[in-house]
Amino acid sequence: WPDHFKNLQRVYQALNTIFTFCSARKHLHTTIENMRSSVESLLKAPLSLESVAQIKTLLPTVIRFVYVETEALSSLAALSEKKNNVKKGFEIYSLPDQQTSSKDPVSEPKNQHEALLFQFLDGELKNPQKSNLLDTSQGISRTARGKKGPSSPPSLTELLMPTYSPKVMTKMIEKRNSKFKDAVDELLSACAAHEPPVDPVDLLIQSSLDNMPSPSSAPRDQKIIQDNKQRLQSYLDHPETRPSIQALLSDLQQDVQYRDQIVPTGQRTTPSRTAAFGELEQCLSPTLEQALFATKQIRSLFSHQAEAINHLSAGEHVIVSTSTSSGKSIVYQIPMLQALEKDPSSCGLYIFPTKALAQDQKRTLSDLIFQCGEDFAKTKLATFDGDTPREDRLGIRETANIIFTNPDMLHLTILPHEQLWRRLFQNLKLVVVDELHIYSGLFGVHMSFLMRRLRRICEAVGNPSVQFVSCSATIHNPVEHMKTVFSLSDVQLVSQDGSPSGSKHHVIWNPPLLDEKDPSQGRISSISEASRIFRFLIGNGIRTIVFCKIRKSCELMIRQVREELQREGREDLSSRVKSYRSGYTSQERRVIEQEMFSGELLGIVATTALELGIDIGMLDAVLTVGFPHSLSGFRQQAGRAGRRNKESLAMLILDRGPSNQHFAEHPEDLFDAPHSEIRLDLDNEVIVAGHLQCAAHEIPIHPKDDEVYFGPHLPTLCQSSLIEDKHGYFHSHPRFQPSPAQHVSIRKNEEISYSIVDVSKAEEPKILEEIESSRVMYECYEGAIFIHQGRTFQVISVNHAGEICKLREVDVDYMTRPRELNELDPMRTMRIKAVSNYSSFACYGTIKLTSTIYGYLKLDRRQNVLDSYELKTDPLIQNSKGLWIDLPSIAIITLRKYSIHLPTAIHAAEHALLNL
Repeated sequence: WPDHFKNLQRVYQALNTIFTFCSARKHLHTTIENMRSSVESLLKAPLSLESVAQIKTLLPTVIRFVYVETEALSSLAALSEKKNNVKKGFEIYSLPDQQTSSKDPVSEPKNQHEALLFQFLDGELKNPQKSNLLDTSQGISRTARGKKGPSSPPSLTELLMPTYSPKVMTKMIEKRNSKFKDAVDELLSACAAHEPPVDPVDLLIQSSLDNMPSPSSAPRDQKIIQDNKQRLQSYLDHPETRPSIQALLSDLQQDVQYRDQIVPTGQRTTPSRTAAFGELEQCLSPTLEQALFATKQIRSLFSHQAEAINHLSAGEHVIVSTSTSSGKSIVYQIPMLQALEKDPSSCGLYIFPTKALAQDQKRTLSDLIFQCGEDFAKTKLATFDGDTPREDRLGIRETANIIFTNPDMLHLTILPHEQLWRRLFQNLKLVVVDELHIYSGLFGVHMSFLMRRLRRICEAVGNPSVQFVSCSATIHNPVEHMKTVFSLSDVQLVSQDGSPSGSKHHVIWNPPLLDEKDPSQGRISSISEASRIFRFLIGNGIRTIVFCKIRKSCELMIRQVREELQREGREDLSSRVKSYRSGYTSQERRVIEQEMFSGELLGIVATTALELGIDIGMLDAVLTVGFPHSLSGFRQQAGRAGRRNKESLAMLILDRGPSNQHFAEHPEDLFDAPHSEIRLDLDNEVIVAGHLQCAAHEIPIHPKDDEVYFGPHLPTLCQSSLIEDKHGYFHSHPRFQPSPAQHVSIRKNEEISYSIVDVSKAEEPKILEEIESSRVMYECYEGAIFIHQGRTFQVISVNHAGEICKLREVDVDYMTRPRELNELDPMRTMRIKAVSNYSSFACYGTIKLTSTIYGYLKLDRRQNVLDSYELKTDPLIQNSKGLWIDLPSIAIITLRKYSIHLPTAIHAAEHALLNL
């Protein structure tokens, strides 16, 4: 080795030793300032930042070397030092007690606002005696109450940070030292093999310049920043000048951070498609033609639009299954307006799964009707959902022509009051159920019986010819699904998409291993990779949406994006990205939707709340972080990108889980798998019985007449659950009165919501969002870190009586995770069934789940435990119904025989059952 690398090795080994020691003392932050004196005492020489930058260059994925806010670190500096963290044999490396020093322990002398942080990212010290305590945040038990069992909350003594032996620490130091040696050997070999040979020292020094961190206060190259801003503005003003998606993908592959993240055969391109137009069999009136052009610049209809409208004009039921942004809403807007032209008393019922979708569609139809002028002056549109003021509801019932609602309001408010809504039922011409693929599982079964109840009432009031139209994402059996939901015998499918489409690039991106020679260290975070790609795309004028699976990932992602943009001096971009998810107030969500639609936002980070067809304008790219819960969900997300005649990108960024890594090995399962099929079990007696109570309350049931809606078992069900009168009609049972619909929940149990209130300014408290009561104990315990729009808040109080959580904004560099204990007690067995070929049983009945938060952990960004705290909280007790299975002894014996971890195997089986 050249002397330069020998000297660099000494620096590396000193940093490695001191860092490992500091890692054993969780309260010490590994800033250069904190470590400098100890490192220099080992080196017998000054520590230069240039040397650290060169080490970072040699091991780019193993080392973190960056400035961070001291305010964020100072919150961690308050963590109390645990005793016995320093084992005999390591006193030589002891550091001064930074926590009691009068000097700020994390401040660099020349920059009081930021500290230069040094970290290894390739793993953490493991303590086998305490690993279960630290690696597990929750447990579930069926121990008898009051007894101390293995899942009982640990005492305060047990919550202390673990101690580490010299052997464990030495092993970690040696492992990291070998990585440095391998990296230098590889560099020297590569330089020697190059033609002509390259000087490895010069190469390393030059390359390390990019890895020399600068504090945010340091002067940046303003010319480069200004050039980037001007270039972006030019792309936005003249989109035709921006780089192509293919060119940007090539740039990503040429980047120094590219390490073959695009998996083999993991890139495909769907060719562009030109528009295909169709003719209507019944021409539009001049009024409608003018309105279509004024609002949507439409002169001719796409072929699928014309085909669907022709079917509806012929009195048929229709399902449209074409791509996202293909103009499906025209299919049900035009027929409804044509019906109003013929008969101004005509009514339409537009049913959407969410309030946001209903509001969005009402807005677009209102614009269209406004352009129709005097011909539609008396046409009234109304949204009817849980937010509709009670004083407005009478007017809606008596005058509205088109009502935008959701399944919940149909179930709870419209159908149970047939007399109040008779005008609607008698004049109903068209029922629109958008996003039909959403109605699967139990929710789909409930929706099917809602539609049967609706059809039954319409026929009873003399209106048997209501037409139904649905739009759906691409599924395997759209016609069969619509027939099942609406109990129809004939449905016309429109699936040949006539809308134009640019080419779409599909990419599977697998984050690289932290250490290619040690796969056990895992991969770079999918959020980190997504953040980098997201910033790259929006910086080139590519309007991008990022989908995250859960709310917390969404918030962590937007926080990282903004931090990196600000670090790069791109505050102009930081202000043009936002997160979007359920829980935000409706006002905030409407503002974000409008900002995205208008083009004010360049990027948005969302959960599945934006999977559905809310109009937020045209997007150029979709990044999906982690495979969603289903293939159809992934394809729905990927479909959000694509402007007409413009190329687009749909990228799946895999996470570390085995289900995600499967697609790295088998991309064809993502690209070529058939569309999912939706099956609904309408023989679920519990659900049928509930809707029978509702239907009998709306209009008394006659078994013979109503068998067409509720199936051949109706007579038996009526006898067992309803009350028969002397005329042979059946009425709802008295125990369900006065409102049977209140006893039938069509979704998951409705929950009380808590208001999350920012009291950073006591005189101006502000509601940030609302959160379900079941999540409050897990996310809003005192001391918890709560993230909203990438900003961090700390919970200071929870008022359960007032349903309010108070927070104040803080700047911290850690997260919190609750430590919970769940006790599950089967209370009463209602049904029991023997498991085939085994002497065990599957049981269904009432259960009681007692959940207790007994403490929380403070974690760094790599989920390493920094400290733990004890809490005393009231338990949450939930009574519900559930399924449990007594495990056959042979299964337990077999698992142990093959050394399979029993709790993990049971947990996997649990998820398999949940996905049936």
